[in-house]
Amino acid sequence: MTEITALAADFDKLTATAKHQLADRISSEQAALASERNYRMLFERHPQPMWLYDVHTLAFLNVNDAAVERYGYSRDEFLGMTIKDIRPPEDVPKLLELIGTPLPPFGKTGPWRHLLKDGSTVQVLVTSHAVTFDDHAARFVLAEDVTESKRLELELHQSKARAESNAELVRAKDEMVSMVSHEMRTPLASIVGFTELLVTREVTRKLRKEYLGVMLQEGRRLTALINDFLDLRRIEGGHLAMRFAPADITALIKRAVALIGDAPGSKIQIRLPADLPLVRIDSDSIFRVVANLLANARKYSPDGGSIVVGARSVDDMVEVYVQDHGLGIPSDALPQLFRRFYRVDTPDRRAIKGTGLGLAISKNIIESHGGKIVASSDGLGKGARFNFTIPVVREQAQTGDVLVVEDDSGFAHLVEAELTERGLTSVWAADAETAQHLIAKKRSRAVVLDLLLPGLPGEVFLQELRTKHGFDIPVVVVTMKDLDPAESLLLQKAGVTGVLRKGPGAAEAAADLIAKSLVSELVTS
Repeated sequence: MTEITALAADFDKLTATAKHQLADRISSEQAALASERNYRMLFERHPQPMWLYDVHTLAFLNVNDAAVERYGYSRDEFLGMTIKDIRPPEDVPKLLELIGTPLPPFGKTGPWRHLLKDGSTVQVLVTSHAVTFDDHAARFVLAEDVTESKRLELELHQSKARAESNAELVRAKDEMVSMVSHEMRTPLASIVGFTELLVTREVTRKLRKEYLGVMLQEGRRLTALINDFLDLRRIEGGHLAMRFAPADITALIKRAVALIGDAPGSKIQIRLPADLPLVRIDSDSIFRVVANLLANARKYSPDGGSIVVGARSVDDMVEVYVQDHGLGIPSDALPQLFRRFYRVDTPDRRAIKGTGLGLAISKNIIESHGGKIVASSDGLGKGARFNFTIPVVREQAQTGDVLVVEDDSGFAHLVEAELTERGLTSVWAADAETAQHLIAKKRSRAVVLDLLLPGLPGEVFLQELRTKHGFDIPVVVVTMKDLDPAESLLLQKAGVTGVLRKGPGAAEAAADLIAKSLVSELVTS
């Protein structure tokens, strides 16, 4: 009896324990279900995009409503994608590099660029942690959109930069006005002074001529000052249009030397290798720089002495230099030479006229080409040397269906636009010397040619073209030149396709003639 009673007591205890454990398990399961419901509610209804992805396949396992709404993909579309699909293609290597390294259980990275379905991008900070989801090793991700805050931050920086820039512009403007006013006073004072003399006094014919000569000289100086000042403002403001094209720097330098000319005791020597490559420049602007440096070398060599201009290839640049043996430059002045209106103040220079803007303009032009300009001197009385660099033209920029040989950049641009409308590519040469280099590559199938060119005349280029390359290349001449019957006959003998007078409609007509000639060439071949 005692044994039965003990057995019954043990059974009661076992039953009570089982009931208690069952109650605990049910309670735990209910708590887990409640926790899962809360988690899903938090996940689904969270205002920030969230998702889970498989760490091995990178496939999306689940996404919330905010992700669907923000990124524009449906839930089914998301579940057929990987996290690589919401990154711009160029950002994917960086993503793979990041996930290729062991990630911490919890981490925050970014900002990242995410790609929306409509092709736009947003910037996000990514918070993630490792989880297990449906037996997948996964990561839970929260994507915090910071696009707007970044935009506001950028606008704040830009506003600050604009404010600083405006303050600097105001200071520069005040300085400029002060310097211009000072520089303009001298020629104006001379003009007004001599005008008063002519008006208020009886002067001899000889003196009248002398006074008028001074007034003319000072008037020209004032005009040069105003023109240089306006040009500098346009260049610095990015408003001076430059047309970059292949150019023969050798021919350009020779034309600049011819413009400056020789002077007694001050001959200009040219030292140029025969194999200089074509450069990519705005020819008018670089011509201005070379001419200015040569004029300065002559001006600051009052006692004569040789002036040397040369060039050489340096990697993917061409370096041009001008060397004189004149007054030289003190070492403390070298860092300031390219400032607006800066003049070296020494007694031997005070009688030398100038606007003080030439070097500032040259510096801006060279830097607009991606080059540098520097000055060097061993001191007063030991001459000076100016070097600048300009880029070599890339091979692919030297080819086109049509070679346009025209020194007027505006008209050349118009011709190129008309050719483009007809499906033809083009390459522009501002002089015949450059055109000779380009046509030698035998990649242009036709030529639009002006006859009035700097340096080598268009007629000479045409003659050499026919001698070296035959009559298969169609040539359309567009020129302002008044042709006499003999010149017209020579053009006909040279086999030109047409001769057009430059004016309204000439660019369109030239493009039409070229297009028809090339079509006929294809048909006959």
